[in-house]
Amino acid sequence: MSCKIYLATSWKNELYDEAVRKLEDNGYEVYKFRDTGFKFKGEDGTLEKNIEDINTPEAISAFRRDINALQDCDVCVLLNPCGISSHIEAGYINGLGKQVFAVGFPKRELLYKLFCIIENIDVLIVTLKQSGY
Repeated sequence: MSCKIYLATSWKNELYDEAVRKLEDNGYEVYKFRDTGFKFKGEDGTLEKNIEDINTPEAISAFRRDINALQDCDVCVLLNPCGISSHIEAGYINGLGKQVFAVGFPKRELLYKLFCIIENIDVLIVTLKQSGY
C-alpha cells in the first residue's frame, strides 16, 4: 500500500507539476486538486457574494472531495508558495494528528513550528522515506 499524500499548494505554484511527478515516481499516491476541475471564477466579491459562491453545488462537491482526501491522506505536503486555503488544509491535517511537511519557508511564521520544514522536493522525498512513509 502506498503512502497517500495531500499536496496543499496554490493554483499558481509553478512547482506543482514537478512535485507531483517526483512524488509519484517514488511510489507515492498524490491527491491532485487541480484534476478535480473546480476553480472559483472571477475575483472575490462582497461577503454575501463570497458566501453564495462557496455554497454552489459545484463548490460543495469540490469541498467534499477535498475534505475526504484530507481525512484519507497519510501526510500533507504544504508546497510553498501558497495561500490561505493551503495553510487551512495543512492546519486541518495537523489537527488530525497527521504529519505536515512544509516545503519552503517563505516567512517567519511561528506556527510553522508545527510542521517539519523541508528545503525542497528532493529533500522531502528522502525525508519521507527516512520517516517510514
